Amino acid sequence: MKKAIKGQRGYMHARKIKLGIGTLAGFLMMILIYFIGYLIFNTGKNYVTILAVLVILPTAKIFVQYLMIPWSCKVSDDEYNKAEESAAPLKVYFDLLITAQEKCFAINFLLIDKDENIIAYTADAKAEPEKFEKGVTNFLNYYDFNAKVKLFKDSSQFNKRAKQLAERNHELTDEQNEHIELVFEKISIMSI
Repeated sequence: MKKAIKGQRGYMHARKIKLGIGTLAGFLMMILIYFIGYLIFNTGKNYVTILAVLVILPTAKIFVQYLMIPWSCKVSDDEYNKAEESAAPLKVYFDLLITAQEKCFAINFLLIDKDENIIAYTADAKAEPEKFEKGVTNFLNYYDFNAKVKLFKDSSQFNKRAKQLAERNHELTDEQNEHIELVFEKISIMSI
C-alpha cells in the first residue's frame, strides 16, 4: 500500500484512519497497563497506574488531531479530475487541513503558480475566505514570499481561475517548479 503524503488525493482519509488506529491502540494499552497493575497489586493505587497515565498523554494528543479532521467537506472524483484538467500543467495539491488566523480550513484543492499566486477551494460552506487569505499571506510573508492568496467556495470559480493561471504558466523551468514546491512546503507547515 502506497503511503499518502500531504497534497495527494486521499491524504486526509489515510491520516484519519492512521490517527484512529493510533488512538484506539493508545487507549487499549492504557487500559491493559492499568489492569495489569491492578492484578499485581490488588489496588488501583500503585506505580503501574502512573505508567498508564503517562500513556494516555500522547494518546490524547493523537485523539485531538483525529477530531480536528473534518468528516464532511469531501468532493467527488469528477471534481478532482476537473480541477486537475483546469490547472494543467500546474500541479494541484489536494486534501489539506490548514490552520490560519486561529481557525482550521479543510482545503480540497490548492494551486500555486510561479508568481506565488495561490488559489484554494474548500467545500466547507462555513469557511471564512478572508481569514484564510490573511493567515496564509502573513505566514508566507515571514518567509519573504510575496504571495497573493484567494480562497473559493465554488469549484467552478476555482476551475476558471486555475485555467487563467495555467495559461500564464504553460512552460515552467525546473527552477520555477522547485520554487512552487518550496512555497507548498512552507504552506504544508500550516497543515496537519
